[in-house]
Amino acid sequence: MDPFGYLDSLGMFRMRPGLARIRTLSWELGSPEASIPSVLVGGTNGKGSTCYMTGAIMDAIGLRTLVYTSPHMLSPTERILVNGIEVSRDVLGRSIEKVRSISERIPDEEDRPTYFEVLTASAFDIAREEKVDCMIAEVGLGGRFDATNILTPSACAITSISLDHTEVLGEDVRSISSEKAGIVKASTPLILGPLEGAGEEANKVRRNIIGICSQNGSPVIAIQEAGEETYTDLLEDSDVPDWRIVSVSSSITRSGTNGEFSLACPDNPLQRIPLLSLLDDLVPGSFFTPLIGRHQAINMASALSLSSILLPYAISMKNIREGAHEYLSYMLDADPDPILGSFGMERIRLGMHKGLSSVRSRDRFEIVDLGGRTLILDGGHNEESGQTIARTFSELFPGSKAHILIAMSEEKDHIAFLSHLSGIAASMTVTVANAVRGMRPFRIVGAASSSGGSYPIKVREDPSKAVEEWIGSIRRGEIGLACGTFYLYSHLEKGRAQWTEN
Repeated sequence: MDPFGYLDSLGMFRMRPGLARIRTLSWELGSPEASIPSVLVGGTNGKGSTCYMTGAIMDAIGLRTLVYTSPHMLSPTERILVNGIEVSRDVLGRSIEKVRSISERIPDEEDRPTYFEVLTASAFDIAREEKVDCMIAEVGLGGRFDATNILTPSACAITSISLDHTEVLGEDVRSISSEKAGIVKASTPLILGPLEGAGEEANKVRRNIIGICSQNGSPVIAIQEAGEETYTDLLEDSDVPDWRIVSVSSSITRSGTNGEFSLACPDNPLQRIPLLSLLDDLVPGSFFTPLIGRHQAINMASALSLSSILLPYAISMKNIREGAHEYLSYMLDADPDPILGSFGMERIRLGMHKGLSSVRSRDRFEIVDLGGRTLILDGGHNEESGQTIARTFSELFPGSKAHILIAMSEEKDHIAFLSHLSGIAASMTVTVANAVRGMRPFRIVGAASSSGGSYPIKVREDPSKAVEEWIGSIRRGEIGLACGTFYLYSHLEKGRAQWTEN
């Protein structure tokens, strides 16, 4: 069985929470992740975009970077990017074989690693083999027991929290927030998003997470919309050792998102630690990304904060590899100034702008022109993403309606997701994108019918046929929206290719 056949045999959707298996794999591989500076990005929505932006910034500054995300849409190689380039099947295959040889020595099959753990260990191994200066890792599910949580990161982020994966993480946002806050590390900065998806529980969730940071001595960088005072009192009254509040103003076009960032910090300069002071110089200002949606400005703020904190560690790693061992003492002194001086602040700022303006991410409000038809592809699949899709669509295409193609996974809250789409739907085609865990169409149809909209709905269980008919039904000048799951993407790629050829 080849490496990818072995990986598939593990079952992509089989989950067994816990860190014992990944710790065993890492130990047997020589703990490749332990010596590589990293950041760890958790949350419900926005994790992937934040990782891609952070990686693009570090690449543009001139560092060798590995970005590890999930899930993939066409091939597992998509999950691992080195300087923005997908690793080859040969490279990933060799690392999977290393992990496989370790796994098969474990006598009890229940103690053997899962699909995600094998890929995570392989990503760490590739990071070492590729001699990267830093690694950006996305939490797969939750946080506390996710395989990525064996990292000792320079900073962590929780981009957002809302109801998703409730069968594993808990039935309410407070329970989910505790699981996601399991990535908080002692004395390690946490970037905390606005958590708008938490609804009425938002303040409880914020207090809960800031309380965890206080107990761990972890500084907090909080992101909020301009004009809000969401975090000010909470942080001023907390025992976190240092904090920053990044306020975000944004505007969007069909070309991307503009963000304007300002920053607040404690009044007492003695409370400010040198590492967080980097944000004071690097984060404020105007930035642009081709990723579309006001939420992407929030993700930009998170990426700028993460990269500012990661930079001294990554630059030190680069210089130590090149023989400049004095950088080790700089890091022990916790003084970023001599480290960043070797690169220059202007080079760093230019790299931040260049990286953010070059980043691309498939299937996140991706707008495609297909023969005069506008297709929007978005893998969002929970209530918060449904709200974001509808808000972004209405802002960019005011007064317009979309021909919607939708499939969802069986455990998702389809009622909450669809409640936000009824106002922008001209028609709906329902299909099944994944045979293993795809939601049956009648459930989606029932939710769509009761959501208050009045539009035609049809069911096509074969996703390839559904894509073909959906594209064919959209006239020139009209808009199509495919959403509900990332697993639609492979069918959409084939459908687009066929349509282009014809």
